[in-house]
Amino acid sequence: MFKVLVADDEPIILSGVKHLIDWEQNNCVLIGATSNGAETLEHITRLKPDIVICDIGMPAGSGLDVLRKTSEELPEIVFIMLTHHGEFELARESLRFKAVEYLLKNQLEAEDLEKALVLAIKEREKRGKLNRVDMTDEYLRLKRQDMLESAALRFLDGADMLAAGTALLEETGVFNGFGAALIPLDYSTLPDYGDMDGAAKMKLFKWEQEIAEKIISAFFKNMALVHHPDSCDFLRLLCWNVTKNEWEEKIALLRDKLITVSAQITQLHTGILAAGFFTGTVSPASRFAFLEDYHYWTGEGTARFDGIQGFEFRRSELECAEGELAGLIRTRNVNGCMFFFDKIIERINSVPHRKIEALMLCESFQHIISVTLSS
Repeated sequence: MFKVLVADDEPIILSGVKHLIDWEQNNCVLIGATSNGAETLEHITRLKPDIVICDIGMPAGSGLDVLRKTSEELPEIVFIMLTHHGEFELARESLRFKAVEYLLKNQLEAEDLEKALVLAIKEREKRGKLNRVDMTDEYLRLKRQDMLESAALRFLDGADMLAAGTALLEETGVFNGFGAALIPLDYSTLPDYGDMDGAAKMKLFKWEQEIAEKIISAFFKNMALVHHPDSCDFLRLLCWNVTKNEWEEKIALLRDKLITVSAQITQLHTGILAAGFFTGTVSPASRFAFLEDYHYWTGEGTARFDGIQGFEFRRSELECAEGELAGLIRTRNVNGCMFFFDKIIERINSVPHRKIEALMLCESFQHIISVTLSS
């Protein structure tokens, strides 16, 4: 059964249309009747009819207004328009918005309405099929985008690639030439940074990602902006179908635009750490790791790998300090412990090192403290 809504501001016409035919025999069911444009739009939004039999001239929004708005928002709904003799121009206008038929109110016969319903039902079925095709196409497009972003993240990280992911990147044209960059996000300049929990930080991160995508898409048509699900500190950018000159020229302009807009909207301090331009299937993961550590140590948010590759990280050589710390704890030497950690902090702050080394050192010291105190 096809759901039908009838709209007319003349009670006699409204009643006449409702009782003119046997709706069930015409594979239809009446779901409502309205008398003005605003009420009709509300019913359409709430009831989602298949067919609307609508008067062209109604108060609070004409039938033509209802048709226009519905065509934009719910294009699968089919309209049959009701008119008076002097409304032919409006009736013809309604056909431009894909109404299937218009009927004269004062000459309306059951046979005319039934013929119009046959046309409307056929049109509704056709639009339904097209809508399903559109929905399928949209689903496939989104699914492909998800697969592309997943493959891009694995590729940029240097992770083992699934055959389907490699094939998708190759089919898309990534390996013909691509630019890669890190976008660091600095939250520490925010006034309420100290009070931010994980959820608030992630919400701000998603907002910044949305803004960055809009800005980047104005510079690079083919791009993927990805990140690790559990990280809010970096966005990873992959752009393809560009030349090396285009990449280098546009990435500089993008950097300035992103920094300015982010400062104004999210108030995050951002930048671009450009890994470079590549061809082939070799991942830029090692450059990304270098740039992350460079950002960690220097705090710089803007750099090009080829401009800083002479920068060297050194080992802090603090592994041997574990025994010293254990001895100080066993003897309950509080002043010695404080002096020990002052030396550790001074060494950490003075020797350019990778972030993972500092994390492992902290973890090791924590383990030493826990084991020694419990023994």
